[in-house]
Amino acid sequence: MMGGIATDQTGATSLPGLYAVGEAACTGVHGANRLASNSLLECVVFSHQVAQEIAALPDETKATTPISQKLADKFTLPDKAVLQTRAWAALGIQRSPTEIEEFLTWLAQFDFQSLPAHYSLNELETANLCLVAEAIAQAALARKENLGAHAWRKN
Repeated sequence: MMGGIATDQTGATSLPGLYAVGEAACTGVHGANRLASNSLLECVVFSHQVAQEIAALPDETKATTPISQKLADKFTLPDKAVLQTRAWAALGIQRSPTEIEEFLTWLAQFDFQSLPAHYSLNELETANLCLVAEAIAQAALARKENLGAHAWRKN
């Protein structure tokens, strides 16, 4: 058998409500001889079957609100442009400990380290920018001398 998530003939996995199709699925239809052209056929057939299975579910089992929308109130991220502007102001070529600490305080209001993986690409990119900015800020505070492009501004 070829690898993948084990499914039955309807594309259902062993977890209720979770379906797998295409390259991710191990349907068993082609055994150990699942070549690329066979996988394409599986995608077409099983995706249609999965869609029919989901459409036949009772309404109360269907998701009414996307998960990311449900969690939107719980997690907040800064606007990407605002983050970039503030990071440049605090972490640019000329730096001061006060500005870096203020930036870290501002950044601490966001819960960017515990975002679930099902957020949008833009949200994940912003969360990663927050992580990088935080790491740069902490490293900058740890370095006490001018070195390379890192220059402490004399206030």
